[in-house]
Amino acid sequence: MTYIRRKPRKVIKHDIIATHTICPLCNKEYCQRHSFGKRLVYGLYNNYAIRVSKHYCSKCLKYFSLDSEKFPKNKRYDSEVINEICKLAKEGHTLLWIKYYLESTYNLCVPVSTLHDCNRRSLNGDKH
Repeated sequence: MTYIRRKPRKVIKHDIIATHTICPLCNKEYCQRHSFGKRLVYGLYNNYAIRVSKHYCSKCLKYFSLDSEKFPKNKRYDSEVINEICKLAKEGHTLLWIKYYLESTYNLCVPVSTLHDCNRRSLNGDKH
């Protein structure tokens, strides 16, 4: 039996950092940076090591971190992956077919539960 050796996915470092920002909850204008957080986001072709600045609002006493459109908060996959899943789901492919397609084409393993959530959002017309 022959095995296909795939190239390892490239990890690209990306920073979402600011020294101060506006609080999304109470709109206080000057919230200082408190610390940094790290997370790994999977893309179609590359992985991204994201460093995000966390901020503290002294008015509403809450912590929050910055967000970007390409790398939304609390998401493991970037917007390109989500758009690809939604496109394939709208074409009428099954979830298992989409899973195997992503594994074979992009070397990306996406759980069926994530595919199901993306499929449900795309059918309801919700924003992902």
